[in-house]
Amino acid sequence: MVISARDALRSIERAISDARREEDRLTTMLQSAVDEATRLRREQAEAFKALARLRLEDLAANETVGRLDAAERRALEALERHDRRLSAAVIGVREAEKALTEAEEQRDRSAAGAAEAADDIDALVDRIYGEVREGADWKAQRSEVDAAEAKAAAAKNKAETAEGDRVEKGRPYEADPLFMYLWNRGFGTSRYGAGRLTRLVDTWVADLIGFTSARPNYHMLNEIPLRLREHAERLEGGADDERASLEAIERAALVAAGIEDLEAAAEKADQALGDADDLVEDRRQDVAKANEEHAERADPRRDADLQAALEVLADEIRRDDLSTLYREAMKTPTTRDEEVVQTLRDIERKLERREAEAEEVRRTATELAARRTQLEQSRTHFRHSGYDDPRGQFGNDTVIAAAIEGIIKGAIMSSVLDKALRDGFSRRVPRAGGSFGGGFGGGRSGGWSSGGGFRTGGRSGGGGFRTGGGF
Repeated sequence: MVISARDALRSIERAISDARREEDRLTTMLQSAVDEATRLRREQAEAFKALARLRLEDLAANETVGRLDAAERRALEALERHDRRLSAAVIGVREAEKALTEAEEQRDRSAAGAAEAADDIDALVDRIYGEVREGADWKAQRSEVDAAEAKAAAAKNKAETAEGDRVEKGRPYEADPLFMYLWNRGFGTSRYGAGRLTRLVDTWVADLIGFTSARPNYHMLNEIPLRLREHAERLEGGADDERASLEAIERAALVAAGIEDLEAAAEKADQALGDADDLVEDRRQDVAKANEEHAERADPRRDADLQAALEVLADEIRRDDLSTLYREAMKTPTTRDEEVVQTLRDIERKLERREAEAEEVRRTATELAARRTQLEQSRTHFRHSGYDDPRGQFGNDTVIAAAIEGIIKGAIMSSVLDKALRDGFSRRVPRAGGSFGGGFGGGRSGGWSSGGGFRTGGRSGGGGFRTGGGF
């Protein structure tokens, strides 16, 4: 099934957007796991404080509880600061992505406008194509073109035949070292300049091998292909002139039908598409910066303030006196001690599980970000390769879809998708054919030019759009 270049690009961008949404979901999961782990650490501290009150003397208990209280408050305050920074980063990502979505929607509208402008030109060319071909002037000039092209083709074939003969028939001459020695020295011509003794020897050799009678034959064998090739090139130039005259007839008909207004509209649409592309690229960079900041904030391991506070709390929990409390409480038959110890055991298991979950989410998010980057590289390749041509299309949509899915799954790299795009790309040709009016290009990427047709215009070059020349 054939799909337009615009639809192919949309499919890549949808996959990128889906990946971003999944990354956002993973970020939420990661934050939930981090918050839960922090809550469990606070519960752990509370349990140790309760155990301290049960097992220590009043003075020691008060000192231990005070240390834990201070560490817990510091960890809680650091977590609140971390959450505020993360919330600001999330808002920044959402605002950047919203701006990107709006820019992409504008780019889609501009792309549709450029495609519509190209379609308008194609429609006019197709209509004029049928009308002009019925005119006497066009038919007469078409006959001149056909005759000139036939003559040029015949001359080219004759030159190629002569060149083949020259290779075949020249072998006996070139296999004779004495003949080639005299030929390369220019013997018998004005460029021969040997001394008296050498001249005598060379003359003797020439008489011996019959060089004087053979030289003109070899000379003509070399000269005829050159002359025939020059003749063929002159005839091809004449055919070019006849084609230019035909293009002039067609261009005049297109101008009379209003093609110049359509060209101006196409150039304007192409400029708008270029501006929209530039804006999208700027917004993508904004999103990349926002995501980078978000990634920085989302990973608590990269928050030095929070890590320092949690480390202080962990150090307090790991102090020798608390460890001793733990071991001693396990030996006593006191029910309240056993309840606290069981709570600490449950907290440790939950904490290990939550931290493992957080690590798994981080790993998955990192892999997904790498796959999204692969898609973004293909999207950049798409634009830089000129596939966003308003007349662009792909005839291998299933292959492209499979390549996109393969990247998302991590099974293939962007190079596979790039190859699928390269293999399937083509430009839609109007009914009149690619040569009518000199041929037509495709705006920003393809250039609105070919032969006597569109001169490069818009953001692709300068000089303005121009449709004309031979149909």
